Amino acid sequence: MRDASTHFEWRFVEAPHLTRYYITVAKNRPIELKGPLLPRAEQEKIICKKARWIQKKLAEVARTNTENADLVTGSRIQFQGRDYETEIIIQPDIKLAQVEFTGDQFRLFVPGIKQQQQLLQNGLLRFFRRQCHALLFPRVAYWEQKIGQRADVVSLYPFRRNWANCSADRHVKFHPRCVQLAPDLLDYVIIHELAHLVHLNHSKAFWGLVADILPDWKARHQQLKQCDKKIGGWWD
Repeated sequence: MRDASTHFEWRFVEAPHLTRYYITVAKNRPIELKGPLLPRAEQEKIICKKARWIQKKLAEVARTNTENADLVTGSRIQFQGRDYETEIIIQPDIKLAQVEFTGDQFRLFVPGIKQQQQLLQNGLLRFFRRQCHALLFPRVAYWEQKIGQRADVVSLYPFRRNWANCSADRHVKFHPRCVQLAPDLLDYVIIHELAHLVHLNHSKAFWGLVADILPDWKARHQQLKQCDKKIGGWWD
């Protein structure tokens, strides 16, 4: 439907389970007002009240195809090698951004527009940290046993230019965003770092060890470079 006073298409989606009304703006889709059943006139009041905010979000969504675009409804977030659509929901009664993954969509709740992007990024990083306990650490333990090399410490660290790092004191650190990688690429990152427990360099012996464990490591290495561009990580 089109409202003359707002000049954009929108529709009402009845959601009886909600306790308040939410507006979502996504690329190539009508604006949606979600909430308990409400008379048409009341729906229009909410839309008109938020018209300026909606226009701003429409402009942001139009930029989602650029590499460094802000996170908005309709953006895509990669998780375990797959892209999922994002829905941003304003929820004023919270202080920090909250992330909900439904299995086919990311729902990101933020308290408001002020510092929204920073809050969203922080919320996503917390989400990825939690996922590391379920997805990353068990794979590290698996490959430690398989290779016969055990790190003294395994932890998470938000590197600026690395997926992971192994230090001389056998401390292996992984970026929380590693869980965004497909499982086969995550395994490659883990094996790469565990191989550094034997060879703390990139010598022929190091790559030979990696090849013994993963004969197709070169293909995975190249795939990881492509993920560097898409996700924003770098390889050592």
